[in-house]
Amino acid sequence: MSVRIRSLLPSVLVGLGTCLVAATAPALAQKSPPNVQFISLHNGPGYTIRTVTLKWKVGDEVRQERWTSNITSSKGFCVDLSKVKADTENPIPEGAEVWLVVDIDAGETKSCRKDTKKFYKANSQHLHYKIGGTTLDSNRCRFAGKSVAKKNITSGNSKACG
Repeated sequence: MSVRIRSLLPSVLVGLGTCLVAATAPALAQKSPPNVQFISLHNGPGYTIRTVTLKWKVGDEVRQERWTSNITSSKGFCVDLSKVKADTENPIPEGAEVWLVVDIDAGETKSCRKDTKKFYKANSQHLHYKIGGTTLDSNRCRFAGKSVAKKNITSGNSKACG
């Protein structure tokens, strides 16, 4: 009987390996970077955000649009990527990597590009970031989820985040 078990064992392991590969393939497909149409930012207590810059990459070229904001504590910023254009001719192309850069009044400049890359796609989700700390210490721009309430949006090109 032990001979029979040994002879069946390789075929059982091959069958299990096939099942594991089939089970993990969809999981890998779900880890693709998120698509986004709206990006919002909430300023925590401690300082004023002087400017917010949206950057996007087209090939090797980085383009940008900047908003002079003066976003005070507990206020927010919202951008609808479908409305952004480097000039009147060139909107952000679908599939371009997008991220925010925040300039703190009398402080540092922080990028919100640290985590998973995000890509523009019309009619897709809304991503929300929070920034907080003090003017010169412990400043971080953190991904905070895929949605946020519409309250306190005071800057940007849209109030539709949420």
